[in-house]
Amino acid sequence: MVMNKMEVKDIERDEIIKNWWMRIKASESLKKGYARSMVYFFQFLEEKGIAIGRTPGELRTYAKRKVKEDATEWLDDIEGTLAAFENWLNEKPKAFPKSETPMKLAPNTVARYIAAVRSFFGAYNIPMPKGKGRREPQVLVENNHRLTKEIVREAIKYADVREKAIILTMMTSGMGDSEILNVTVGDFVRGRGYNPDSISDLVSWVNEEKRKCEEAIGEGNLDFGITRFDVRRKKTQIDYMSFITPEGTLAILDYLAWRNRASGYSDSHKGTGRIREEKRKVRTPEDFLFIKKDVPEYYLPPEVIQALKPPREEIKELKDKRATKITVDKVKEKRKELSLKEYPDEVRKFDVKGIMGMFRQLAKKAGIDTKFGVYQVLRGHNLRKLFYTLLRNEGIDSFTLEFWQGHKIPKEQAAYFEAIPEKLKAIYAKYMHVLFIGEFETKVLASKEYAELKEEIDGYKEALKNRNGEMAKLKEEIEAMKERKEKTEEEALEKITRLQKILEKKGII
Repeated sequence: MVMNKMEVKDIERDEIIKNWWMRIKASESLKKGYARSMVYFFQFLEEKGIAIGRTPGELRTYAKRKVKEDATEWLDDIEGTLAAFENWLNEKPKAFPKSETPMKLAPNTVARYIAAVRSFFGAYNIPMPKGKGRREPQVLVENNHRLTKEIVREAIKYADVREKAIILTMMTSGMGDSEILNVTVGDFVRGRGYNPDSISDLVSWVNEEKRKCEEAIGEGNLDFGITRFDVRRKKTQIDYMSFITPEGTLAILDYLAWRNRASGYSDSHKGTGRIREEKRKVRTPEDFLFIKKDVPEYYLPPEVIQALKPPREEIKELKDKRATKITVDKVKEKRKELSLKEYPDEVRKFDVKGIMGMFRQLAKKAGIDTKFGVYQVLRGHNLRKLFYTLLRNEGIDSFTLEFWQGHKIPKEQAAYFEAIPEKLKAIYAKYMHVLFIGEFETKVLASKEYAELKEEIDGYKEALKNRNGEMAKLKEEIEAMKERKEKTEEEALEKITRLQKILEKKGII
């Protein structure tokens, strides 16, 4: 194998690499990043002529032998190798756009690649030197753009029903890409307070639930529109709960209604349109909530495709008839190759690459896209940040927000904390107005309930301000008391000293 041409797939297939990932319980997204890291590491070794292994297996064998021979020498050698690898990465272009100057890897990316190599050795109990003189990698200026509600509002103008539901769900719940991609229809239904198994007709349920939400919102009962999600964050494997606003709930209901709406094609007019409709339908509660826009045809059983193809009498040319047969045959071959049965939902699952592409396309339409190689302002990470920022600035404590985002809570606090859904929902309901977007925001801002809520929150803010003032005054008084105490002690000591001298003169002591 020519190492400087090694690809990610070569790394992913290697048994030593697979064993490494199994030991560290790597997530799918982490595996992809670590695979790229190892590709770069082997390219670096090849370019620099460093003969410590041409494959993961050789690399592990070499390291274990060196540790056994002289552990100190191994630590010195690998420390120098990693330092040289870091310099190499800092100078390596990450892309060669035709119309732009080659761009270098971001500091955070370089740090992750170094960490991956360290993880590889660490997983096999091979000692690694401690990092010396390391500083926290700084975010590139061009990657540090701040997402605002105004930008989100502009992007939603160009979003279709699925894109709008995804954006509002992420922004109003604080969920990340991985969590959004793994949420099921059943999770949403349960979050609305229903047992998914009790719903026989999803379309009827969606229409009725939407009617109830709109009616409740119209009467000022915004709490009814809040949907709760019980989530496990893939990155930390922490179970937590979060909520979405009534606006997000209505967006999801619209999306589900679109996925399972009655066909717009008559029985006599079959073809691509009908097949497209069948591919997006929700069939079980455990189907993914958000799916690909373009679902592969092999998601459908061949007999379903055949039944939805135009009948022979409608096909005028022989080539059309042949194309129909070829499509079905290809579907059969693909399903056999992948061992697919019935309606395999994994085939149409939305993925990280797809969600990044969705954000980039929306950004282009809204005129807010960035140049090649620079992070998009509109992306999952920034929507999470916006959720945290808006609610934190409004007054919600950081502990609650950390829990809503699935972050690790210190063990000392976690041991005594029990999440009570009703209490958390009440907190969310009190502050969720800062997450509203578009027409919904306008309606709510004009409502009597919001005015009362705002007055209450302003009262809390004023009370907090007064309390902070009182605390500052109390602090000043304490300092003054300390000064008086010190002065009194000095005066008392002085009096005792004078008395002692008088007694000494009189020979009493």
